[in-house]
Amino acid sequence: MSRAKQGVMFETLSNRSPYIIEQLEIYNWGPFSGLHRADIDPQGSAIIGQTGSGKTTLVDAIMTLIAIRPLYNLASTGGHESDRDLISYIRGVSGEGNESGDNAHIARSGTTVTALSALFSNGKQQITLTALFWINGSSSSMSDLKRLWLFSRDAEYDITNWLTLHREGGSKAVKQFVREQSSTTIHESKTAYLAQLQRFFEVGKNAFSLLNRAAGLKQLNSIDELFRELVLEDKSAFKRATDVVTGFDDLKEIHQELEIARSQQQSLLPIDTEEQIRQRREQRVEKLIRLSHILPIWFATQGHHFWQCRQTVLIDQLTKCRMISAELMDNQQHQEREVEQYHRLYIEQGGGNIEQLEQQISQQQKIYRNSKFKADDYQRLTHALNLEPTLSRASLKLNQQQGKQLCTEKQQQLTTLEQQRDQEGGALFTSEARKKSLQTDLQEAKNNNHSNIPSLYLHFKQELSEALNLDADTVAYVAELVEVKTEEKIWRGAIERALG
Repeated sequence: MSRAKQGVMFETLSNRSPYIIEQLEIYNWGPFSGLHRADIDPQGSAIIGQTGSGKTTLVDAIMTLIAIRPLYNLASTGGHESDRDLISYIRGVSGEGNESGDNAHIARSGTTVTALSALFSNGKQQITLTALFWINGSSSSMSDLKRLWLFSRDAEYDITNWLTLHREGGSKAVKQFVREQSSTTIHESKTAYLAQLQRFFEVGKNAFSLLNRAAGLKQLNSIDELFRELVLEDKSAFKRATDVVTGFDDLKEIHQELEIARSQQQSLLPIDTEEQIRQRREQRVEKLIRLSHILPIWFATQGHHFWQCRQTVLIDQLTKCRMISAELMDNQQHQEREVEQYHRLYIEQGGGNIEQLEQQISQQQKIYRNSKFKADDYQRLTHALNLEPTLSRASLKLNQQQGKQLCTEKQQQLTTLEQQRDQEGGALFTSEARKKSLQTDLQEAKNNNHSNIPSLYLHFKQELSEALNLDADTVAYVAELVEVKTEEKIWRGAIERALG
């Protein structure tokens, strides 16, 4: 069974060109998961498909964008209300609604985002209507559903841009972006959004609701004609609209017959589906059996062909390398012969003399560097002595004379400085010797910190113990056995009192 869905066109009360829908985009809407885009020909387009293929779903997407309370599934029920609602489309519930009890077939049960967008054009200007819906978690309550409605006069921003903004920063990022774009307005309330649409298209408050009802007419030849008669022209046409709505009752019996036929068809669909599955699986099994027989031979053939090609390539490379090697050998021999020839010509043209000249040049360069060093040293010395620094014979003789006078004048001072140097050197030597002696005494005192006897007597005790074959620790001076108080100034009196 197939059914054609007609296009949507808005024409204002003024003489402006009518706005015609040119493109519909949906993302995660009903059975359509992911992004889907439908281009609509302004001259007329038809949506054709089997029952349940999603024709009515596309019409309901448009009605969601323009109707305050869209009546879903009217195109399939023949104008009768359905139990399908907005949540069921967002969740992707299979069947006619999210209360059908078939909750096992929910396509999007967790956190999900849905977007709808329609592009309208009058040949001069394009506008875009966009709706964003999202639910955090697995709730199916309308109170948990978040919405944003966008009206844009710039067709540059399509549904992909809004989804990207929402994914990166949520509704805050979308609002921030819209605030920077003068051609786009955003609404959290659908009432305010539809009010802007009504002002823009210059239509009555119930125009979109009547269009929603007209989507369910079975014998409707022109939605444009009905929209013009029911909304845009004289208000007395509302009586005719009431008659049309009343006429829906006459279609009830036809609708019931169609429902019976559809239920019969649906009762047979599982058998057809299972048969198709069985046939596909049988074909797959046959294909796998054929492949199991073919693949070993195919792999062997491909392997043989691969290694043949590889062998051919390697043989070609080896041949080229041998040719290059032979060419390089010939080139090397040729270069060696040229070297010998040029060396012989070099010797014949006086190459030995050239080598001698090069040696002389090298020696002269050394002499020059040595002279340059001495000259620099001479100039530093003349500068320090306030003499003439010019490098000439006259200045040299003059500097020599002045140098002799300076030597005579400075001789007495030099003698005094040498004597002072000798005295200070002797004092330094004495200080160094005294320092070494004190360091030695300090180290011996640290090593013999158990005794208060000078180190000279400790050495004597050590030698005496060794001569008597006694342990040095068992031999002690009387002074080591006596502890004198700090206030005692005379050792002799202290020793006498200690001995009685």
